[in-house]
Amino acid sequence: MIGFVLILMLLLFVTELILRSTQPAKPAASGLRQNSGTVLYSPQTRLSETIDGVPYEANINTFGFRGRNFLFSKPTDSLRIFVVGDSRIFGVGAQDSQTIPAYLQQVLQEQNIRAEVVNAGVHDSSPIDHYVNIRDIHLQYQPDLIILAVDLTDIQDDWRKESQAVVRDGNIVRFDPTYQDGRFNWLLWGKKYSALIRWIHQNYIEEPQVSFTETDPYLMLRGRDKRELIQQRFKRTEKYLDKIHSLLQENDVPLIIVMYPYGIHIDDKQWREGRREWDFEIGKKYTDYFAYSIVGQYAARNQIPFINTIAAFFKADDKKYFYDASPHFTAPANRKIAEAIAQRRDFLWIIDNQMKKQMP
Repeated sequence: MIGFVLILMLLLFVTELILRSTQPAKPAASGLRQNSGTVLYSPQTRLSETIDGVPYEANINTFGFRGRNFLFSKPTDSLRIFVVGDSRIFGVGAQDSQTIPAYLQQVLQEQNIRAEVVNAGVHDSSPIDHYVNIRDIHLQYQPDLIILAVDLTDIQDDWRKESQAVVRDGNIVRFDPTYQDGRFNWLLWGKKYSALIRWIHQNYIEEPQVSFTETDPYLMLRGRDKRELIQQRFKRTEKYLDKIHSLLQENDVPLIIVMYPYGIHIDDKQWREGRREWDFEIGKKYTDYFAYSIVGQYAARNQIPFINTIAAFFKADDKKYFYDASPHFTAPANRKIAEAIAQRRDFLWIIDNQMKKQMP
């Protein structure tokens, strides 16, 4: 019996090695994804990528944020602003000095406002991640203001990530792709680490059919045609926005919610190849702004300042504000968003109020 078990284990081991050598290599995980609960990225590293054929570099500072270094202790003569969001805040496709947070700091300096703006953007993140990161990372740096960018992919990211949340004593402690609905899943673990289990699953296990609409990352962009499902999914995102709001109120940190547009809402030419891939009509400007309205209504109900920067693009010229295939902004779009934030009265009121608090 022992001999049979040993032979079986040897056969499984050899089969695993053969499949690993013959199966196509899995794409390496993007260096832009957060892999730690204590920092956004590995400190003092450099990330390099190419977006639509355009190379860019991202330098990570001492504390794991993109951009220049800053002191752990907050300066007494300057405000500290955290801009929290996903890869569009991080600035995929832009150099360090061309991201939304970097441009916001430049604009504030032009207005003689002393402030350091921290880029707290991280790829593939949404309010469920932002809540955990604000709680466990950002608040230790004593921000005077947090600007939270809500993205039109957030409701789907929250839906997916909530299933991967590992909860202890009612608190999310980490996210694990081998978890499903809060429980460890052996099949997911096997598919992640074993070529043999992946092969068996692909060839002999039939997955439940899930409609494209259910998993569509751009569900919110579909507008009122998908109103019911969008509202249903947004309730989950509201829950994490509530947690963020309450946490910041407890720590006396003001919150501003910001939204920015996607290419389909700017004109009929932006994000051309992306439209083709995700079944948006080429040569059409979409004017269904339902997704922006439900976020704005949430902010109004909770008395949170809300800045929708889409209006800045309605006055835009013929510049290229989005990459053709990637949904990310070009540098001119990042600058325009930063200017739209810095010009808003409610933003300037909060800045003025926080500066007065610093006065002796």
